[in-house]
Amino acid sequence: MTFFWYDYETWGKSPQHDRIVQFGGVRTSEDLEQLREPIELKCQPGLDCPVGPGAVNVHGIMPMEAHKYGVSEAEFARRIHSELSKEGTCSVAYNGMSFDHEFTRALFYRNLRDPYEWEWKNGNTRWDTIELMRAAFLLWPDALKNWPKKEDVRPSFKLGDLSAANLMPEEREMSHDAMTDSIHMWKMAKLVRERARGFWDYALQLRNKGNIQSLMNRGEPVLYVIGKIPTKRHCSTFLSNLRVRGRNENEDFAFDLFYDPTPLLKSYQQWTLEDKSAAWRSILSFKRNQSPFVCKWSYVNRLTKLSLRDILDRMQLKEAEVQDRHDRIQEFLAQESGNPFSEYILQREAESKHRYSFRQTDPDEAIYEGFISDLDRNLMNQVLQEGANFDWRNVQSNDHRVESLIFRYLARNYPEIRDGSGKGRWEAYCRKRQVQDLQQRKVTADQIFSYELRDSTEPWGGLDESKANQLLRWQERVRERLMHPRQKSERLLQRSLNNPNARFRKGQWKAIDALVNDRSRLLLVQRSGWGKTMVYFLASRVLRDWGYGPTLIISPLLALIRNQEIAAERIKLRAKSVTGNNREQLDDIKEELRNDKVDLLLVTPERLSDKPFYDNVLQAVNFGLVVVDEAHCISDWGHDFRPDYRRIIGLLEKLPPNLPILGTTATANDEVVQDIEKQLSGIQVQRGPLTRENLELQTIVLSSPAKRMAWLAEQIPNLEGSGIVYVLKKRDAKNVAAWLRSVGVNAQAYFGGMKDHNFDNSGEYCRHIENLFLNNKITVLVATTALGMGYDKPDVGFVIHYQAPNSVVAYYQQVGRACRGEHSKGAGVLLSGKDDYEINKHFWGNSIPSKDIVERVIDFVGDPDGVTVSDIARGLNQGEKLIQQAIKYLSAQAPSPIEEIEQYRWRRTDVDFTMDWKAIRRVNAQREGEWKQIQEYIRSKDCRMAFLRRALSDFDNRECNRCDNCTGKSPVNSEFSEELEHQASEFLKESEFEFQCPVEIPPKAVLPCYGFKDSIPDDRRPSEVRVLSHYGDAGWGGLVKRGKYEDGYFDNELVEAIAEMITDRWKPKPDPKWVTCIPSARESKLVRSFSERLAIKLRLPFIDVLVATGKSKLQKDQKHPSNKCSNLDDAFKIKNEEILPDPVLLIDDIVESGWTFTIATALLRQEGSGDVFPVALASAAKS
Repeated sequence: MTFFWYDYETWGKSPQHDRIVQFGGVRTSEDLEQLREPIELKCQPGLDCPVGPGAVNVHGIMPMEAHKYGVSEAEFARRIHSELSKEGTCSVAYNGMSFDHEFTRALFYRNLRDPYEWEWKNGNTRWDTIELMRAAFLLWPDALKNWPKKEDVRPSFKLGDLSAANLMPEEREMSHDAMTDSIHMWKMAKLVRERARGFWDYALQLRNKGNIQSLMNRGEPVLYVIGKIPTKRHCSTFLSNLRVRGRNENEDFAFDLFYDPTPLLKSYQQWTLEDKSAAWRSILSFKRNQSPFVCKWSYVNRLTKLSLRDILDRMQLKEAEVQDRHDRIQEFLAQESGNPFSEYILQREAESKHRYSFRQTDPDEAIYEGFISDLDRNLMNQVLQEGANFDWRNVQSNDHRVESLIFRYLARNYPEIRDGSGKGRWEAYCRKRQVQDLQQRKVTADQIFSYELRDSTEPWGGLDESKANQLLRWQERVRERLMHPRQKSERLLQRSLNNPNARFRKGQWKAIDALVNDRSRLLLVQRSGWGKTMVYFLASRVLRDWGYGPTLIISPLLALIRNQEIAAERIKLRAKSVTGNNREQLDDIKEELRNDKVDLLLVTPERLSDKPFYDNVLQAVNFGLVVVDEAHCISDWGHDFRPDYRRIIGLLEKLPPNLPILGTTATANDEVVQDIEKQLSGIQVQRGPLTRENLELQTIVLSSPAKRMAWLAEQIPNLEGSGIVYVLKKRDAKNVAAWLRSVGVNAQAYFGGMKDHNFDNSGEYCRHIENLFLNNKITVLVATTALGMGYDKPDVGFVIHYQAPNSVVAYYQQVGRACRGEHSKGAGVLLSGKDDYEINKHFWGNSIPSKDIVERVIDFVGDPDGVTVSDIARGLNQGEKLIQQAIKYLSAQAPSPIEEIEQYRWRRTDVDFTMDWKAIRRVNAQREGEWKQIQEYIRSKDCRMAFLRRALSDFDNRECNRCDNCTGKSPVNSEFSEELEHQASEFLKESEFEFQCPVEIPPKAVLPCYGFKDSIPDDRRPSEVRVLSHYGDAGWGGLVKRGKYEDGYFDNELVEAIAEMITDRWKPKPDPKWVTCIPSARESKLVRSFSERLAIKLRLPFIDVLVATGKSKLQKDQKHPSNKCSNLDDAFKIKNEEILPDPVLLIDDIVESGWTFTIATALLRQEGSGDVFPVALASAAKS
């Protein structure tokens, strides 16, 4: 065995936070004879190394000196590791257990070396000689000639004082540095060994923790020497073992017999606060692996020339009291079934663990967060071997610390990393370290970057002027190297907003900092218009500049994605999107990703269910940041929960834990936030106030669509700027937009899937409309929620709801599209009518597939080769959209009862599945509650903004002083003229539309009786088709519904309406010469009666030429397109002797798919009819 005596000088007192500046060490034999020349090293302070002025004042080493004469920290750590790891080494430090040994561990950990092996491997040990000196003072005072004292006569155990009092002048140096202290420590230990050899040999055995364990288990009081005990008690006491083991397997707990244990010898439940306070003073812990000085009661006499009584007197103890207290404690522990001390200690440890969350610790300082795994240790060894050649950007680890440790090690020690690919990230980390250090020393934020510190003497630890000036020059040098990314980010912000004076809003930089510097998981709950998108755009720009991969943004709406693509261009971010509308571009996007030419990849959550895309793109790209936009959709409690968002959790679980993740939302109440926290472990939540200070809110109840349309026509021309009118249904978007155009308002409908013959697909047309609106070429966009969350047009002046949305939370989200600019203001008006509830309830009912459909789908996918959605829909006679919804619902379960075996083919798994009806009932009850809440909002007399805030768990009760309730007047006039209402009513009644009947025979549909294959021949297809109304809607739809299901007779008003539509507006050419109708085997008179009356009104003959054979099932029960078509084979026959060769009007009451019109027309044309013009009272098609 050899001893290696070593010491450090540091830039601060914290082993994990502060860095070492100097190392000194000397190796001796077991007999304490010097073996080789001492070693002295200085470590160059890097940009990440704050320099503590107080430390400089102690050791006098200036950072410029260390930088000039020192080595890199990697080399510094390697040299020290080489010494301390030599076989058979006992590493000795003075006050080392709490200082030097801890700094050693932190140094090795930070430099990718095992922080513990040097302490035990190859027979190595460590020792702390300060406790040796304290024990010698108690037990063997003659071990030293002189024991120095402080001014208050208490003994001093400072190494400098001890060496000054006992070493010869030629042996001691008065300078305070690591080398001097190492030599002094060795020589002081040598004196003790020479004068108290038996005491020395005993103390040396205490390096073995097994020996200490044996002492504690002997059942007698144990002498314990430790600095935490006052020097007036000679830093010592006797302990009684409490038989308690802490979280640390090397830690024991014992009772300090200086105190009376009587109040604590009872069950823990009986302990008072005073008892717990006494326990806090009297229960001591010690770690067996830190060489504590302990000695059993019966052995103390062998270690000293003093009597036991003299020793106890010095400790302020009495022999009888010590024995009595020890015996009572041990008897109590032996008799009691429970150990109150154990309960107290476990509770105290639990509270301590809760109070100090390691997960928030900086990776460089997280040494005690857990051991580095063998896999990660091998990776670190690879880094040590390869150095700057190691590619830090592709580090994969389940330990959040590893990637940061590796990057920082490389940047700290290799210029090609810190000045190259890792420059931005490295400087940001260094800046944070420097700022935190200055803040801890009470330097203001302004001073941090101005360094106007010459008049601020306190933070500089009492340095003389010369040293203070040198340190200031060093800080200036550091400042020159570190430019704050906040400044860079603000310039990007200004460029994006085209505003040179733009500054971050409160909380924006904090969020960016958490993502790029701390690499955190963050949920950002901020009001609409606050700038959540800007946060992840700027974070993405910084991370890309630092060499990280692209940002993955999961975004729920196509309009939002397109809006974000445009915004990204302003800060030179290359954005690409993958949605259902651009599958043909996917190969090109993959290639661009491979060539690192994409900064932002925006995807809809539905793409996560696309297995090839998931495997070949999402799992193959090393993303630098993942963003879940509108993160409330993850939660069942969220107002817009989407099953595909559940897949996000699975994706995130497979990502490296050190990958920053951001969830954003404006509409997450406490329940939603808690649910997201539960699903995304370790996520931090940053919440801001939700008040929209520039928004004027108002509600108006207008029962009928005509009244609402009249109000829109009256008031929109009086509003400033452009605006959005939200509607619940696509056809309302078309009708309201058409109505506004008819009264001179530049309005356009907007909804998902809208088409125009001038554009190749829906996506291109939607993008065209969005651009027109963004550039103010459209004044009013009448939109469904397809233009909802996150859409950003800063100058939107008003948002009007044509109907009440399903919840207050949804309303806040949508009305937040208004006045998002810094200085704009606008109105948010909620109109509501009596049909709102039924419309919303329809959407609720269709949001979750029924139990029957789910069970039938599970049964149907039993084929091991799998089946397609189309196969399932056709086999179950259901629409593909409904089956797709069921598939989506089932595949999003974890574990799932179905699996996709290849693209678009599904089969059953072994998972037994039962629908969670409790959860479904909870969601349904929640929706009913949300509907009641929106009704309360409409009726409320309180501040409307405060109402919205409370619904989102922001309990700021301040009034907005802008809404109709706060001001007592309407921000927008609620009046409209009777003339406009009449015009709107007439408009609704004249809102007939063309209907496209199908002509292509669906796959696997068969019409053997009629002989039609592939498609209906051109000369047998319908001419123009007209439909008077939408079933059940405003205008004529309600009257059609009443006539069909209540009166059993279609009112003559409908006859007049159809006749007027045909003769005054439609005017089909060539002119129809006769009328016929679709027959029904069940309702023989309803349609025929109407058709006969219509023929009379048109002065045309009615000829009943179509006959229902009764061989078909109810057409409305056929849900799949193939079945709708096949069901009509041989459904009709023609009385060909009565048919006329002239154009004909073909009448039916309700049209849905259009196949009835198509087949009937083909039969009529086949038998010699002229052009066929189908006409229906209403359409039941979904739109």
